[in-house]
Amino acid sequence: MKPQQQKILAQLGKENQKKAEEKLEKVDLAMNPSQLLKYIDKMDADLKKSEQKIEKSFTQYKKAYNQWKTTLDDISDRFVKGGTEFGQIVKKLNELGVKPNNSPELVKANERLEKVRALFTNLDSLYQEPK
Repeated sequence: MKPQQQKILAQLGKENQKKAEEKLEKVDLAMNPSQLLKYIDKMDADLKKSEQKIEKSFTQYKKAYNQWKTTLDDISDRFVKGGTEFGQIVKKLNELGVKPNNSPELVKANERLEKVRALFTNLDSLYQEPK
């Protein structure tokens, strides 16, 4: 290529580059730096608000879980006592020669004790302890 042709091509390259730069300056940006900062600050505020909300929910869950566990512990103690009492009554009735099935209340008590046992057995693993 002749030196004159190279100069013309280089000039054309510079002209195209200049035009591209001018076009970029004229392009309207979606946001100016001030708007971008406000946009990002809003994201940050929304994130903090969401975090506070989930933290509040977690704290409430933790409190409810602890109350639930306390109730389960209490029911466990009462279940043991009820079972012990039931066993002692059955033993006394047998010693007296009375069939425990002859007492409707004792039959109902046994049914309810079994119902509580069935419900109580899997409750402990139903919810996870918050950490």
